[in-house]
Amino acid sequence: MERTHITEAAPGRTVFLDGVEYLFFSGTSYLGMHRNAAFRKLLSEGTEKYGSVYGSSRASNLQIAIYPEAEEKLARWLGSEACTVLSSGFMAGQLVYHTLLAAGYQLHYAPGSHPALLGGGGPPPQTSWNEWLENLLPGLETAEGRQAILACSVDPLRSQKYDFSFAGRLPRGKEVLLVIDDSHGFGILGEKGEGIARLLPQGKQVEVIILGSLGKAMGIPAGAVWSTESRARALRQTAFFISASPPAPAGLYAFSHAGDLYREAGKQLAKNITCFSRLIKGLKQVRQAPGLPVFFLEDQAVAACLEERHILASSFRYPTFHSEPLSRIVLSSLHTTADLERLADVLKDYFSD
Repeated sequence: MERTHITEAAPGRTVFLDGVEYLFFSGTSYLGMHRNAAFRKLLSEGTEKYGSVYGSSRASNLQIAIYPEAEEKLARWLGSEACTVLSSGFMAGQLVYHTLLAAGYQLHYAPGSHPALLGGGGPPPQTSWNEWLENLLPGLETAEGRQAILACSVDPLRSQKYDFSFAGRLPRGKEVLLVIDDSHGFGILGEKGEGIARLLPQGKQVEVIILGSLGKAMGIPAGAVWSTESRARALRQTAFFISASPPAPAGLYAFSHAGDLYREAGKQLAKNITCFSRLIKGLKQVRQAPGLPVFFLEDQAVAACLEERHILASSFRYPTFHSEPLSRIVLSSLHTTADLERLADVLKDYFSD
């Protein structure tokens, strides 16, 4: 059984367990915003201005300007017509799922699809990406009615990127919608942190919806859906959206004023990824997709060895309690070169035995 630790404070680059300091290589706060003093000051300013929550509906007769302002910034970041913010990335996935289901779409799930897209159904296909595509594309040619493909942009557990070049080969003359959860790509991948958006085939041959959590790289408890303007209007007219509490406005205020902070943290994270990749070059037991701050450990037992050396890696069962445990190294912009060198030395010692 995996060991669970309890701590009194959220970790940064380190965490204290029973009074002992450990290097922390886990979590999803890739840009370290939760520990960034300037970002936390923005959160305080937002809380002072708006309070802790906005206890109302986005459809009420009194609206706060920060919501459309933040949505406009998010839309511009990805070059999307519109963006809709919600209280979490999971809520964003569920909003899209329920809306498509109600509209009569036939849903096609890619391997590795997040539970937020599944609507409580069974697990996604347990095949490889290429095997799934070999079955999907011919099936779409003969399918009738509205079709939607749902997938994640990356696998943050095993550090894999998915190839969406097939979007340019989707059948023309059919209504096929591509829905991508970019929770672990937005803010990290792309020249300006725009995630998967710029890597998708451009043009009007396929409509794309991108959704995701803003609680990873962005560091705020919120989610977002990027779409066409008409699709956004339809989403905002659903009971799912109208009856749900919106995200706290303080977080959106911080996001809207943190452009420089995100850019600097993104540069530092990229440096850390490059540095650590160089330090462990040749370790075939550690797998990483270029650009991702996640390094998958083929040998799950290495997590226990790291812990003995006061290094806490990510190691737990996901997405269900019955899933196989997975161990990973997760970098953030908070880590120093000395942190990375210490981690690399332990890994090289372990795998050299």
